[in-house]
Amino acid sequence: LATSAKRFALMGTAVVAAGAGVALATKKIFDMAANLELVENKINVVFGEQGQMVANWADTVSERMGLSSLQAQGLAANFADLLIPMKFTREQAAQMSTDIVGLSGALAEWSGGTRSAAEVADILGKAMLGEREAIKSLGISITEADVKNKILSMSTQELSGLTEAQAKAIATRDLILEKSIDAQTAYAENTDGLSVT
Repeated sequence: LATSAKRFALMGTAVVAAGAGVALATKKIFDMAANLELVENKINVVFGEQGQMVANWADTVSERMGLSSLQAQGLAANFADLLIPMKFTREQAAQMSTDIVGLSGALAEWSGGTRSAAEVADILGKAMLGEREAIKSLGISITEADVKNKILSMSTQELSGLTEAQAKAIATRDLILEKSIDAQTAYAENTDGLSVT
């Protein structure tokens, strides 16, 4: 009788544990769905009418970057969210963010897999805001003097109407692209011609 009671107790414990496991899994599913909805909302707000262009870009590059299309769009939205307060238009922010986030796939691969595309996108985003120390870990060195010289080399037409923050962001983007040519070339060759820029 005691053995039967122990069995029932163990079965009851197992049922409770299974129920708790199902509840936890259900909560995680709901949390993930809520997070996806938040990401989608952010993408829609940040890109507005440019959303379809960004979605098409993400569909093309995301798999190679080791991301879902929505994750790639989310990274681009995070990046564009830094640019829009600088008074870039949503169209300009969409183009710049897809340029740089697209490059993160090449630089992640160039790192020998030590960095994910998401980590690289974060580093590149910080570089656009002037935090350039971490970008050295990607094999790119950009100093304040480099940015100033790049701005000086821009034409009056290119600089027309730009704020100082915008000019610095554009100069930084151009320098990042220029100083990562080997990574871009290797990435394009390994992707049968897919260009990141």
